[in-house]
Amino acid sequence: MIDANAYLGTWPFTLTTTRTPAQFMRHLAASGLKRAFVSHLDSVFQPDPMPGNRLLFAAVKRTSALIPVPIVNLRLANWREQLDACRAAGARAVKLTPNFHNYTLAVPAMGDFLAALAKAKLKLVINVRFEDERHRYHGLKVVGLPVDDLAAFLKAHPKAHPLITGIYRPELKKLAGVAKNFSADI
Repeated sequence: MIDANAYLGTWPFTLTTTRTPAQFMRHLAASGLKRAFVSHLDSVFQPDPMPGNRLLFAAVKRTSALIPVPIVNLRLANWREQLDACRAAGARAVKLTPNFHNYTLAVPAMGDFLAALAKAKLKLVINVRFEDERHRYHGLKVVGLPVDDLAAFLKAHPKAHPLITGIYRPELKKLAGVAKNFSADI
């Protein structure tokens, strides 16, 4: 089994310690996992994801079981440079976190972004949410991506086949009823 939705760094609303990649791998191994697709939380909580992406690449450099999935922010005009830097650093996939970076999957750059992904032979991961909203810190008002937005995205881009992470089971069932061109973590 592979953890398809893992993160390095610290979630800002909990008192957890930051794990080194080796500590993180021991934690995964205790759960029977041998590999993980991993992103960096600094890339989520900063408008420019690249400082966090650089931390990610440096952290996993010597740990082949941690597969880096850097984050790209399509709200920024330099998303192409972000994508190029991620590809140059060895990424095989990139992640979008539209709800945290304040854009929708219908952002005008999406068509160009998907074409650039295909040209670079990179996979796409779309994160719906990071935590169950019922357990969230009260000051954080970010909600999960609506299933209807995901369905519209998949319909508008039938050649796209993203991995969708953080989706609730009822949402997954609803999405699977209208689209087939995606995978999801469970």
